[in-house]
Amino acid sequence: MSILNSFVCAAAGGNTGIADCAISIGLLKSGFLVPNSFELTEAQLADSATALAALQAAAQNDDPAQRIYPLPDFLSVTDNTEDLVTEAIGGVPVPVRDGNYNLLIRYLNGGNCLSNALSKFNSGSYRFLGIDNKGILFGTKEGTSLKGVPLFYFYSRPFRFATDTTAINLSFQIVFEPIYLNSGLGFIQLNPADVLNISGLMNINLSLVGTRTAGVFVLQAKAGCAGVNLYDQYSADLADATIYEVLNKNGLVVPITSVAVAPASKGFTFTLDTASANYTSGQPYTVKGAGVSALVAADIDGYEIAPPIVVA
Repeated sequence: MSILNSFVCAAAGGNTGIADCAISIGLLKSGFLVPNSFELTEAQLADSATALAALQAAAQNDDPAQRIYPLPDFLSVTDNTEDLVTEAIGGVPVPVRDGNYNLLIRYLNGGNCLSNALSKFNSGSYRFLGIDNKGILFGTKEGTSLKGVPLFYFYSRPFRFATDTTAINLSFQIVFEPIYLNSGLGFIQLNPADVLNISGLMNINLSLVGTRTAGVFVLQAKAGCAGVNLYDQYSADLADATIYEVLNKNGLVVPITSVAVAPASKGFTFTLDTASANYTSGQPYTVKGAGVSALVAADIDGYEIAPPIVVA
């Protein structure tokens, strides 16, 4: 059993030649940028709970290349879709192709920081899954799976300044062929609040405090554009060696003996295993996160330790 393209309607009467119950995409509220390989499989589409769990897991995938990326709430959608493209032959307009969907989407949440992050997708090859105000998650149906709509392009525009009468203009554009959402439409019904509450990750940026001594150094953990120190909120959780990896210049793992709180600097003291064959005194080391799943297991939800930091 699958919920793909299964629409539940209340009882209705009147045989007027139009289906009593028909799928109709409503107001666009948000969506996901997803890798070309991403799909919700028949097993994951068994019911709304398994589909929602699959989306949540994909948004926290340890591998950024396999991760799906929630987009901000859409404040407005301007439909710049092309008209039917025709060619005049003997004075008669002959249809050539349907016009491409061209949507300009404006948002506010996340501000310039999110705008800069979204611009990193401008040169990528991603697909789009949309969410309407009724909780319908839609894309294109491929066999028994739901996949994202292939995009001609996603483009995050440079912001436009606020004026005396307008707010800052933060927007992005998505363009795609109509066939994927017409004859190829795939959709599932979810609870609107549940699917819209799936949020993107924030980076935890590590920075060196002071200088490194033999196998010991102190790092601070900050998040967001404002660089908020996470010590007060997560001091006990971030003092956990299992959520970090330390690599030597050859990419080999250097074991971490301990990570302890450093209250004076609101940071964390890392002590490496200097007896390890992979440890060499005076060598630079790369500190990175062990993955989003390690943070989730440590009750630090919604973050990724990235990018890696080199401790010289």
